[in-house]
Amino acid sequence: MWFGSRELTKDRFVDIAVMLLGQQNIPHNPREREDLYQIFDSMDFDRNGTLSTGEWAAGLSVFFKGSMEEAVRAVFRCLDANENGAISKSELQDVSTGFADF
Repeated sequence: MWFGSRELTKDRFVDIAVMLLGQQNIPHNPREREDLYQIFDSMDFDRNGTLSTGEWAAGLSVFFKGSMEEAVRAVFRCLDANENGAISKSELQDVSTGFADF
């Protein structure tokens, strides 16, 4: 899911976000990079230093701007790992993994 891994590390999250900002020609500074680390921490519910699919989906629902319907669709697409239009039991278990210790 995350370019060969099921979980996303903090550094990889920040690197990808900075890369996307650059691709969109959105100016950013080192302070904003630190903000990205804090955003990651706010989504890392189990504090293990990686984001599971469930943590990523929950984070999207908080930070996503748009209508409720758009947020639900974005989260659904994130959870539907095999892109078959349904969330399977195993996909749902992936979501709940990050919340087991929460």
